[in-house]
Amino acid sequence: MIEFVATIVINKPPAEVFRFVAHVENNPQWIRGAHVVNLSEGSFGDGTLFQQDHVVVRVSHVQVNQGFETESIRIHFPARFVLKHSHGLLQFEQIGQATQFTLTHQFELRPFMKPFEQLLARKAQQESQAALEQLKTLLEQKKG
Repeated sequence: MIEFVATIVINKPPAEVFRFVAHVENNPQWIRGAHVVNLSEGSFGDGTLFQQDHVVVRVSHVQVNQGFETESIRIHFPARFVLKHSHGLLQFEQIGQATQFTLTHQFELRPFMKPFEQLLARKAQQESQAALEQLKTLLEQKKG
């Protein structure tokens, strides 16, 4: 099991950061190479489904402006040969006038990928931190 935590302070209020992140169609703006399709109608909340790249994800435990969880429910080819399961926890905490955004992610790999676990964990950590840096830049440059 790979687990990592990436965190950043964004100089915007939690409501603004949460709103941007919860609009999953924004993911390609801050997650390099991401392709996202929202599979649910209506507003973001418990049970929202979306597909990011080759993984269908269900959102749960939504606490508006505070956080939510994501869980893989279907993994398509070719990712299913590497990835068995994923779980994410996204937390938004007010720090003065800013937001501390923390992303905790767990990946369970297929058994034959175990020898590469440390390498993949390091790469996932670096990519997640880079995504948070991009999110910070995007949101802090936005007016309002």
